[in-house]
Amino acid sequence: MNLPRHVGSSVPRIEDPLLVTGGAGFIDNHEPPGCLHCAILRSPHPHARILNVDASAAAALAGVVAVVTGVDAQRLAAPAATVPSGWGTLCLAVDRVRFVGEPVAAVAASSRAIAEDAIERIVVEYGQLPAVTDPRRAATAESPRLFPDKDSNVVYRRDFAWGDVAAAFRDADRILTGTFRFHRAGANALENFGVIAEWHAGEGSLTCHGSFQAPAHIALGRMASLRLTPEQLRLVPHPHGGSFGGKNGGRGTDIAALLSRQSGGRPVKWIEDRMEYLVGGSSQAWDRWYEASLAVQRDGTITGFSVTLLDDLGANGEGFGAISAVRPLASFTGNYAIPAAAYEVTVVATNKLPAGPYRGMGIPPHTAVLEALLDAAARDLGIDPAQLRRRNFIPRDRFPFTIPSGNEYDSGDYEAVLDRALAQADYAGLRRAQAEARAAGRLFGVGVACSIEPGVFDWNLYALVDVPGERVPEGVTLAIDDDGCFVARVGFALEGQGHHTIAAQVLADRFGVGLDRIRVEARDTQSAPPHFGPGGNHLGVALTGALLGAADLLEQKLAAGETRPEATYVWTAPGRNSVDQQGRAKSYLTAANACHIVALEIDRETGAVRILRYVMVDDCGTRLNPAQVEGMIDGGFAQGIGMALLEEYVYGDDGQPRTTTFMDYLLPTIHEVPATAKGTVVTPSPFTPFGAKGVGEAAIHTTPAAILCAVNDALAPLGVRAAELPLTPERLWRLVRGAPAAAAGAGREAGQNW
Repeated sequence: MNLPRHVGSSVPRIEDPLLVTGGAGFIDNHEPPGCLHCAILRSPHPHARILNVDASAAAALAGVVAVVTGVDAQRLAAPAATVPSGWGTLCLAVDRVRFVGEPVAAVAASSRAIAEDAIERIVVEYGQLPAVTDPRRAATAESPRLFPDKDSNVVYRRDFAWGDVAAAFRDADRILTGTFRFHRAGANALENFGVIAEWHAGEGSLTCHGSFQAPAHIALGRMASLRLTPEQLRLVPHPHGGSFGGKNGGRGTDIAALLSRQSGGRPVKWIEDRMEYLVGGSSQAWDRWYEASLAVQRDGTITGFSVTLLDDLGANGEGFGAISAVRPLASFTGNYAIPAAAYEVTVVATNKLPAGPYRGMGIPPHTAVLEALLDAAARDLGIDPAQLRRRNFIPRDRFPFTIPSGNEYDSGDYEAVLDRALAQADYAGLRRAQAEARAAGRLFGVGVACSIEPGVFDWNLYALVDVPGERVPEGVTLAIDDDGCFVARVGFALEGQGHHTIAAQVLADRFGVGLDRIRVEARDTQSAPPHFGPGGNHLGVALTGALLGAADLLEQKLAAGETRPEATYVWTAPGRNSVDQQGRAKSYLTAANACHIVALEIDRETGAVRILRYVMVDDCGTRLNPAQVEGMIDGGFAQGIGMALLEEYVYGDDGQPRTTTFMDYLLPTIHEVPATAKGTVVTPSPFTPFGAKGVGEAAIHTTPAAILCAVNDALAPLGVRAAELPLTPERLWRLVRGAPAAAAGAGREAGQNW
């Protein structure tokens, strides 16, 4: 009997029985004998000197086994590795604190409750310093400096130019310029970070169980900060409830490790609670100020694109947040054949939580800026915004296509994606409905936005911000067990995306067996093959390449007569090159694309946005498992709704965080995430196994842009525009109330600054 072909089918996930029966083994379910529990004392000040720390009362409390402070960190640890380099601190503050929530001391006790009681007995004497939370002020010479040994708070400054930018703007018929503000948002997974650290004094080694997103990468950081060799450190990844960039946990791991060492090697567990995460977690992102310009000819041809970015990194570079400021180079000009572009980027330290990675890693706000300017150009020239995009698309016969900033797009048919979206949305019907709504005085908007989703990353681009190395490995060890099942050993745990199912599909097809004959095992960093794991929108493609390579090697060993063969294959993206002085590199192997169309209405009285219709069409190449791709798209869409309309980490001018619970930091619920219609176009990648492209970031790239475009389309008759995200009811209400009384019907801007 012929077995079904699994790759390309929506087969049920092999992970789910384990998850729904409670057998997955999340980190808080794991408690080794003699386990102690950690609580962390955090700074209440955004900027202050530490004059004295007295932990004697905490150490004397019954049940407390160990207390660590910055003095211990100085003795036993090193400053965290940072991006860019040289902007890090120890895991516990020593001479000063730089943000509210920075760890100052920690306790290990027989229970979490005792540990929490103990940290309240630690007395810290502070000398307050001026705080700076506005990156515009922080970048000036007069600003208080976060690091006295630095010349300023400017962490990174670089100008890029590709093509003849000056000529593009000099010869343009129209120049559209806008300023934009994107407030902090971030990952908020179901489960926060957790770790259990156990120091082995006799060997001078450390074992950490935890909810690690990218175990091998986190291990590199821990080796540096805890002064360990690869042989002395073992990280054991546990299944965890999502990451989206928020499972770094470097400080927490280091602190738990120090406590275990001070406790004579007893295991120490730290489970990050929700308030700790909101104040001191690892995924606040994209605190940005933009000024951007588009050079356009009368016929709608775009000839130049220029962006100036001021990025608020927060208190230091430990979260690798600066990577997100240069990642837009991978898709700088979007879906469009724009010949010249420029990018001036400044990254500044402020007294806020250090910025970290978040799904999309800096591209969603960049896409929103580009798409908003395209809409402004269309309105200025009297061209339909969908047709302006069509006029500037990279033609399908020009792929592979190298964009001005150096990355290579593998394949695409952007017109086909747009046409599918226009048809599915009934675009002409939406425009008729809009005309009727406007005649009745309603604020009805239609937004069209297109995006590129770079996939399968390489470290090469990030040499620009001091990230060492090139090539991102993903390895698999393949074996056959006693009952004839194929066993794939990988370096990452369950995280929600269904990668173990992808592995089973690929191997089942490769060897002509059923899914029940495939087993996937997550290994620790000592026994797993070289790997990166989830992150960078790469694992589906990279894992597939590693599986097929290992399968070929295993088959060769079987043919040679080996009875218990085992084969390891490590896959890296082909054709990568080193970054040049202008930031050009083949940095991402694939370029998925999407088009979103949204119709919405703004309530004049409240500023609330009601989404009336939402259509998404994407091209991510061959879909290895269509159901899982749809889940990725739905999740990215929900996070995009949050970024566009709700989510904002707020800091006062005094540096105090104002969003410390979910009463204040607003996440979208099922009531805010509308039903969508989806469509698919497939242009397989010529560079990857099965023609698949990275799709892990999915709709978050496009959703904020589409909603911003639709909101400004709705506001156009009033002569005002929105440029600050999230587009909260209050912000939109103020725009509507502040619109010129005579602006009704005068929606077309005529000047250079829209």
